[in-house]
Amino acid sequence: MESKKVISALHSAFSTIRQKALWWVLVVLWCCLIFYMSSNNADESSNQSMCLANLLNHWIRQLLGPHAFSLSETAVRKTAHFFEYLVLGCLLFMGFLDRSKLARNILYVFIAGMLFAVSDELHQLFVPGRTARFFDVLIDMAGIGVAVGIMIRLIKRPKLR
Repeated sequence: MESKKVISALHSAFSTIRQKALWWVLVVLWCCLIFYMSSNNADESSNQSMCLANLLNHWIRQLLGPHAFSLSETAVRKTAHFFEYLVLGCLLFMGFLDRSKLARNILYVFIAGMLFAVSDELHQLFVPGRTARFFDVLIDMAGIGVAVGIMIRLIKRPKLR
């Protein structure tokens, strides 16, 4: 009977390790995507943003009429920053998740998110036509903060039976 308990405990431990590994693979892949997007020179980045802004503006005019507001390239870029880091915050939260040490996990998510946001802005200094902006780091951290808030609500929600 003892051997069944040991086998069950090992199975549970390996399952947890696999889940953690999956979250960290997703964190790394998402960071690679952010890094790749930041590697585009100013013209490429602007073209991508304007393409999306034009598409969104077309949809807005279709829904609200020809005189509806228009989104600028800047609004699209800043919103993209926010959502990139919202996703990163959720992934980091799950990567660090240990319910018994929630406050420490939250701190780790903010530190890791901030370090990556700052390193991403510094990386842009070496990309032709791009700059590093402190305001972008603030937007990134807002995305991380919202992600942490969402994740805390999700894990503290009573389970449905």
